[in-house]
Amino acid sequence: MNKFYFLLAAYIFSFSISLYGQRPNTKKVTFKYIQPPEFPLPSNIKTYHSRVNNYSTRVTTLDNIMPESIISIDGYKKASFLSDADLEVKFSINNASSINYVQKVNYKEKINDSTYVDRVGGIYIVESTINISTFIKDVLNDRILSSKDGINRTQKFTSPRYSTYAAAVSARKANALSDATRTYHALYSTSISSFISSINSDFGYPVKKTSQPIARGKGKKHDYSDLNKAFDIFSSTLEKYDGSNLTPEIELGILNCIDIWNKAILEFVPKKRKARIGDKIIGELYFNLAYAHFILRDWENVYEKLSKANESKGLKRLTKNFDLKAKSLEKRYKSNAVTERP
Repeated sequence: MNKFYFLLAAYIFSFSISLYGQRPNTKKVTFKYIQPPEFPLPSNIKTYHSRVNNYSTRVTTLDNIMPESIISIDGYKKASFLSDADLEVKFSINNASSINYVQKVNYKEKINDSTYVDRVGGIYIVESTINISTFIKDVLNDRILSSKDGINRTQKFTSPRYSTYAAAVSARKANALSDATRTYHALYSTSISSFISSINSDFGYPVKKTSQPIARGKGKKHDYSDLNKAFDIFSSTLEKYDGSNLTPEIELGILNCIDIWNKAILEFVPKKRKARIGDKIIGELYFNLAYAHFILRDWENVYEKLSKANESKGLKRLTKNFDLKAKSLEKRYKSNAVTERP
């Protein structure tokens, strides 16, 4: 009987919390923005010409895996000819090579539920390497921005286990060449993708996205229509934003949300579970403000609101990651005379 009353009391207590208590009720909102370069180029550089060279004699199909058009620098125009370009970009495959070998593998073969027999099988391994070079030159101002030669990229392929060593030897003879070719292609793809990402981080103006949670509030005994209204304004405003400079319309929409969230924060009552704005939602509201100030590039307020949000339980990882993102972007904006390409 005592157990029954204990469970009943626990149920009533939990029900009262859900009835009166507030919940953040967050939903992610995506924001697009132009990321300025870490190393901004002179403003007179507006075009680039890119080329992919394959000097490998072992893998002739690499030329067709990715066309040269895959190399792009966001914020700049691509020139058809080097003579018309302000920037020269080259990615070269100098050579490709591989080695393959077979290894013995000891394993137990199951005969029945109680019997296992020791066996010796085999696997084969293919280690493929491509050697690449990258080159970026400011042709207009006659200076080399980056030149890296003889970079090795290696990848290992391991076959499934074969029941006998002889079977692994036969499989290597039949498949090692095609496995090496496939690995070359994978190495080429990852290497050129990494090169493109590096170019755009250093010199480009790529459009990035971030999705962060916005608190809307929820509770049966409280009205959170103000927070829901702010969420609707916030999300619809960001849907109109194309990632370039903020317009007065975008800025006004964000400022309206900031005003609503600041008024809600004034209602905060700590350590009172029946409060409309209590401990369970106050941290998320401060994060709402941090996100809004991030959009307005008001960095001082971003860090101030994140510090407040960080005082709430469960938000430390979120605030830490967002703080790192904000500081990285702030540094880029401050190092650039302009925030986007004309």
